[in-house]
Amino acid sequence: VKQIIIGLVIGIVIGTLINLGTGIAQAVLMIRLGQEERAYKIAGVCMLVGTCLAFVGGGITGIADVAVKFSGTAAVFLGSIFGVLLVLAAVVLEIIGGYQFLVANARVVERRDAALSDRWYTMSKLFFVVLGGIIVVPVLYFLLKLFGAIIGLLYILGVLAFGICEYVFLYQTANRFRE
Repeated sequence: VKQIIIGLVIGIVIGTLINLGTGIAQAVLMIRLGQEERAYKIAGVCMLVGTCLAFVGGGITGIADVAVKFSGTAAVFLGSIFGVLLVLAAVVLEIIGGYQFLVANARVVERRDAALSDRWYTMSKLFFVVLGGIIVVPVLYFLLKLFGAIIGLLYILGVLAFGICEYVFLYQTANRFRE
């Protein structure tokens, strides 16, 4: 049991550091692309601040959760709440950054391919549908188990299709600038 716990902790630490590194790298790339389109810079700043807030908030929450078990003090519990608030702020910034990224892609390709630009704008609207599904699907599952499970599976397929479309459109956008 002790080895499993140590393995989990090491995995969580490594995963957290990889997530932090890739988040910062993506944010820096977006900020650099800000020279082409301002929305990229907004996306990059939101992603950078969001990634850092999530890292700090997750750390505070994790430490506070362990400390509550040992001391049980209210101050530690408040630290946990503060950590959760930081993570929620990070989520909001990541949402803004994701939306700005989609809009920036639409704007950049607008002069070269209006149809592709329209698809990017459609993706930016569908982005909020995907986010809404994150809330609606679990509620449906708890209210109506079978129906909720079916909707959940359809939602997962929709999110997968959204991700595939995003990469296909990104590839097509890059090709428009090679021509």
